[in-house]
Amino acid sequence: MWGAAAVISVVFALTGCGADGEAKVVLSTTQSGYSAVVSTDPGTDNAMAAQLTGSLVLGPGGCFEVLDETGRSNWLVYPAGSTVVDGDVPSLKVGNTTYKVGDTVDFAGGFVARNKAELKVAGTCALESEPFIVHASAR
Repeated sequence: MWGAAAVISVVFALTGCGADGEAKVVLSTTQSGYSAVVSTDPGTDNAMAAQLTGSLVLGPGGCFEVLDETGRSNWLVYPAGSTVVDGDVPSLKVGNTTYKVGDTVDFAGGFVARNKAELKVAGTCALESEPFIVHASAR
């Protein structure tokens, strides 16, 4: 099931939607169908000081999420340039680090509401809660 495949990035962008604002996220996915919501703004929310630690998991629709110590599944908006990587185990490259499903992650950032345009782009990756906006690995 986790067979190696060439990485194909598919980017869905949604632009200006009147009062809803412009989407500043894209949905990055691979040939195997794993997905992550990625910011298009390289300087987004760098001042946030919250921390999210937990296991990297695949949620509904093959979306990368973090299962925290309380058992809550959190959806994330990863920093600009993050990519989903196909391989033996689904992986996500954030900055210079590649995380595999099952790895413990420790991200710095914070929870921030997204506008309707961004939620539409996030699709099935958007859970009912606010996303955690990742700006760095805390480790």
